[in-house]
Amino acid sequence: MPSVLSLRRSRGGVARGLFAIEVDDLEVRHLLEAVDIATAPYSLSDWMRTQASPLMADVLAERFGDRGGGGGHEWAPLQESTIRIKEALGVNDPEEPNTRTEEMMRTYLYEHGYQLDPLGATLLIPDMSGIGDSMWKKMWTAAHGWTQGPGEMFPGAYTPPRPIAWLTGTDVTMLMTSLQFHIMETIEMMIGGSPIGGGSYGTANYSLPAVRP
Repeated sequence: MPSVLSLRRSRGGVARGLFAIEVDDLEVRHLLEAVDIATAPYSLSDWMRTQASPLMADVLAERFGDRGGGGGHEWAPLQESTIRIKEALGVNDPEEPNTRTEEMMRTYLYEHGYQLDPLGATLLIPDMSGIGDSMWKKMWTAAHGWTQGPGEMFPGAYTPPRPIAWLTGTDVTMLMTSLQFHIMETIEMMIGGSPIGGGSYGTANYSLPAVRP
């Protein structure tokens, strides 16, 4: 049933006419419902799983590949003593920081988690729910540095921070652009059209509730 807005001239006017403007808000309501679906927590979580998580894995792989990625976050080189220890352990690239066992790299690249709540969704990189104390210490040391205490192997020895999980402005723009395209594509799917501009914005292969007629 369309909404009707009627505008009438005063009866005291010279010309006694009726102006009726009919506003069919069905398409508007469909669009608003589609926007609500596109920005719902389960839709945002799906974007995180199918698009944001792989993009972040690529970004973090670059951090490990170029030793911090520049922008003031370059990793400090390893001490000669640390390199000799890694050589004795048979590490493939003993001069490469943060990769002695490659366990931390695998954790950052592949151990991602997702949380939903009534207001939105959260991408966890890495998912800390399964992280043990040893891995937590490695991650803390990489982010903040570490000074060994009296009970540790080399008391007083300092490991400088070599941060991994940080984003450039380009990274943020890439993620936000991907999210924008996901929302636009989902809206178009819900209102029964092709992606805006005739193109494709990603791989939104999931089932969402149909918009009620």
